[in-house]
Amino acid sequence: MKQLYLSHKLKGVAAPVSVFVLLSVVILPLDFTGDRTDGIFHYLIAKTALKYPSYFFDLWGKPIFTLTAMPFAQFGFRGMHFMNVLIATATAWLVFLTAQRLKFRHAWLAYFLVLLTPVYFQQLYTMMTEPLFALWLAWIIFLFVDEKPASAAVFASLSPLVRQEGYFLIVLMLFIYLWKGYYRFLPHLLLGLLLFSFLGFLFQGDFFILINRNPYNGEDLYGHGSFAHFFERAEIMFGVVLEVLFLVGCVLLMLEGMRLRKQLEAPIKTKHSYHSRLLLVAGFSVGFFMAHVVMWWKGIFSSYGLERVMACIVPAMAIVALNVIDCAGKFLENKKRKTVSIVAAVLIALTSMGVFFSRAFFPPRKQLTLHELVLTEAADWVKSNQISFKKVYFSHPFNILLYNLNPKERKDSDELMYVGQVQNMDSGALIVWDSAFGPTNRFEREQLSADSTVLVLKSMRTENYEVLICKKK
Repeated sequence: MKQLYLSHKLKGVAAPVSVFVLLSVVILPLDFTGDRTDGIFHYLIAKTALKYPSYFFDLWGKPIFTLTAMPFAQFGFRGMHFMNVLIATATAWLVFLTAQRLKFRHAWLAYFLVLLTPVYFQQLYTMMTEPLFALWLAWIIFLFVDEKPASAAVFASLSPLVRQEGYFLIVLMLFIYLWKGYYRFLPHLLLGLLLFSFLGFLFQGDFFILINRNPYNGEDLYGHGSFAHFFERAEIMFGVVLEVLFLVGCVLLMLEGMRLRKQLEAPIKTKHSYHSRLLLVAGFSVGFFMAHVVMWWKGIFSSYGLERVMACIVPAMAIVALNVIDCAGKFLENKKRKTVSIVAAVLIALTSMGVFFSRAFFPPRKQLTLHELVLTEAADWVKSNQISFKKVYFSHPFNILLYNLNPKERKDSDELMYVGQVQNMDSGALIVWDSAFGPTNRFEREQLSADSTVLVLKSMRTENYEVLICKKK
């Protein structure tokens, strides 16, 4: 009996250990980061948080992300990548365990559906908040399915400190808990935010820190785009396997919900359990997706129409997809069920791999964008001409890597958006302005070209993009 127990345990850890090893082999050798904009700032905030404790309260940097990433950031990019390998392994494992709790056939497909989703995998060699939020969501779903509503509510109350979309999760869970009659757990949905507010008062002198320091208040910087933007990119982001299974899964969940509603003899507990899963897993996925569709369409809440945000909902989408696979198995003939089911599952796994290799830019490689190529050329020009400078003012975050800067220290560099005006710049400083980030940082080209204290050294143009190299007299 003891030997069988140990054998069962070994089988349970074999998959996550294998995933960890494979991801480590692929991700850890990389000496670059896949996101060379916001990810750089998240990394610098985490790296310098011990030196500047106020960064733990930086709502743009996301306090829980900063706290989690802080020890890993001390080891550079690879340290952050190692953190993501751990996060991805835990996320896929939690989706697998959730599928087991729901008694889904072929729960092992969770590893394929999560890790081989292009938009998710591409975030594993960045330093962004999406992988951690996906793990947070997977953990909350697992706790909820495992009938631990108090714990699920507490972790949900902390989710806005991982990503801003956590507020939507809290509202959704409030509705679910009211539906299920979990009235005594409703206060738990506020515990995390109240704790952070108290800490904000204790260490920052601001109990209303969540309101007063909300980085998404005020002017929207990035404009807006097409309503169809995310719909058009769905297959590229999720792959045809997860996309189709998720859409079919949402329809099946709604049909099953309608059936249970009409089925008078169905226990009320069964109905509530089913509808709550429908709302939490499928509801959050659809709500998250549509929220970003509308935000980019209307140009609100500083949305930039970035595809990477959709990595957050991959664990929930995978659970919906696994439900479809489970339902399909139930309709097969008993004699052929096992064989056909296994063949179908293997085909799904192989198709997921095919989509992954064609959509995830695998293996990961450093691909510079057009903007980054021009910025690199500008930096090379500065170095080849031996331009001396005491400080660098910049708009595009990629300059941090090119000039080996740490703008969070505000000693060797600073962002133009925080400088505001030319007269606030140090004499002898280098100014690297670009037409993509300069205007969004509220710093127009004319502020440099029309100022007599600024010497324009070089202008580099390509298509609709310009980099201006200047020096403050």
